[in-house]
Amino acid sequence: RAFSLSGTYLPGATITNTYFINENISLPVVSLCTDSLNLWDWNTGMYVMGPDADTTTPPYSNANFWKGFKKEAHAEYFDKNKNLGFEQDCATEIHGNFSKAWPQKSFRVMANDDYGDPYINYKIFPGKNIDKFRSFNIRNAGIDWNTCHFRDRLMHGIVENKTDIDIMEGEAVVLFLNGQYWGVYEIRERQDEYYLAENHNVDPDNVDLLRFEGDILEGSNAAFFEMVSFIGSNDMTIQTNYDSALKLIDLENYCDYFIAETYYGNWDWIYTGDPQGVNNIKFWRTISPASKWRYILWDTDLGMSLFDDVSTNCPQDLFGDIIDSSITQPSVHVVMLRSLLKNTSFRNYFVNRYCDLINTIFYPDNIIDKVQSIRDELMPEMARHFTKWNGPIFIFGTYTVGRSTDIPSWLNEIDTLEAFVNCRPYYVRDSLQSEFSFVKQVDVTLSVSPTGAGNIKLNTINKIDSLPWTGVYFDGVPITM
Repeated sequence: RAFSLSGTYLPGATITNTYFINENISLPVVSLCTDSLNLWDWNTGMYVMGPDADTTTPPYSNANFWKGFKKEAHAEYFDKNKNLGFEQDCATEIHGNFSKAWPQKSFRVMANDDYGDPYINYKIFPGKNIDKFRSFNIRNAGIDWNTCHFRDRLMHGIVENKTDIDIMEGEAVVLFLNGQYWGVYEIRERQDEYYLAENHNVDPDNVDLLRFEGDILEGSNAAFFEMVSFIGSNDMTIQTNYDSALKLIDLENYCDYFIAETYYGNWDWIYTGDPQGVNNIKFWRTISPASKWRYILWDTDLGMSLFDDVSTNCPQDLFGDIIDSSITQPSVHVVMLRSLLKNTSFRNYFVNRYCDLINTIFYPDNIIDKVQSIRDELMPEMARHFTKWNGPIFIFGTYTVGRSTDIPSWLNEIDTLEAFVNCRPYYVRDSLQSEFSFVKQVDVTLSVSPTGAGNIKLNTINKIDSLPWTGVYFDGVPITM
């Protein structure tokens, strides 16, 4: 970093460039530079405990990294081929919730016209045709830090472009902080009003963006609670009421969202207590003209058997647990789901869509292909990462974060994830059969003759990739071809 200084003149702009010597990193690289005091000063540094922290128990309340300090910085991005993608001055802060307590912390990078350009003008995420961003996160894998170190990104990737869920795109990177190797991270989209503008081409000042039970991030929650009241208090078996509900909520998005969360078994989402708490839920609509409400997939780290073992997690019926009629104070999201499921058309669509996804994107071989692709991508970098960041963290007196300490233990955690993937479909189907009192499961086998004579569209599956093909459905729920 350098700037010019001459006599009594004001100093020139700081110029920052990063040079990598004797490095051969296979992932893209982000270099983040800031004044060292912005990180390590005991009173104002954003990375340290600071004078007010509760230093006894994670997440170390009132530590500096909880205070929202924003600092001036410079970010550079180099792609896999070591080409400079972008560089610019920016603002940065520590990102995350509970995972702020980990030694390898996450960062948020924000373009800021105070520092030059209000946008990052670069296609950061290859999976999305978006070439300018207001911000992005450099994420430490959240609660899955140093376990599989990619669970959330995997779960978003499984449903990306195959469902109608708004997802958080991501890519694995290596971070250098002030020129020092800082380990394997993920760059991820930041899901705020600008995310909606970037992904849906809407005005960021014309959205209601809410989280949890209706907490306001942008706009107002009045229309949302009006919808909850209407759907929850009216008989959805009456077609006019159901038709009115479908004008308020995006049916395809709503079903896909609840299917994904319950299939993944995300226990940091809608809880099973009474009253029913929630976490990691975001939803939105445009205000004028009013669009339908949509849900955003957000922080699924506790899915796919992160804690406990597969024999405990695989059979768990999260769908049945959250809609349990014995819960007298359900979440507003469950109030709507319970009511909608009383409508036969909705129930049949929901169940068939669930089956369609189990038979396609959730089919174990398809998910394991993605798991192994990510594993192979990360493999060259993880030994160095574990040398830098090592040692488990105990939280809530029960659970262990950061269970992987070397390559063998990391591969063992991935084996556990794959075991969950392999057993999950059978338990979920059995749970759905029990929940709705279906008579039995049936194999539906499809083929064409002669080979290549045509394609088959089944329910929401627009094209069966390979024929003959067999999927599992429920007797008593009509399918369409």
